Amino acid sequence: MLLDEAPATLSDADGYTRVAVSRRVDDVPHSGEATDVLSVITVDGDLDIDTAPLLLAVLVQELRTGDVCCDLTHVPFLAAAGTHALLAAHNYAIGQGRSFWYRGAHGITAQVMAIADPDEVVPRRP
Repeated sequence: MLLDEAPATLSDADGYTRVAVSRRVDDVPHSGEATDVLSVITVDGDLDIDTAPLLLAVLVQELRTGDVCCDLTHVPFLAAAGTHALLAAHNYAIGQGRSFWYRGAHGITAQVMAIADPDEVVPRRP
């Protein structure tokens, strides 16, 4: 899905980019010389029934190799399909022995997550 850090995008018939999903890799140091790799997946655009499958595909791909943080800072709208993608990614992570969380949710996106996931099954971190 994401090749050499290039974003995966979904555009409409007029060429307007509906969502862009990009990745960066951070090294997370531990005591001693060991480090873990953390993929930070950044979403730019609405997460709805049309765009959420792209996000879920990218998250699952990244969770196969390590822990993942999904940055929702640039998500102005989150529909039920978007919350489903986040919950599905979290469940996949558990099955793979990985960690998954999101950050940056604000406005309607944060409100929707608070309603859809009141017990914070999907961890939210700053």
